[in-house]
Amino acid sequence: MIHAKAGTVNAATIYAAAFVGGWVVQFIGHAIERAGPAFGSRPLTLLLGPVSVINDFLPLVRPAPWREAGTQ
Repeated sequence: MIHAKAGTVNAATIYAAAFVGGWVVQFIGHAIERAGPAFGSRPLTLLLGPVSVINDFLPLVRPAPWREAGTQ
């Protein structure tokens, strides 16, 4: 858990740092593997991440019609 004085670090700053840091680490990994990211050759693959996330969370918003109420 990160503790900071009020007003020194906010959630948006932590989120932005983690986001940028994640991308940096990802591209360092690509350099080590000597393989470019998949979306470098097929830009359509950029859609797979958001589609996967929507697929995971959509049942929470609108359950699948074939499921019975009250079951998982």
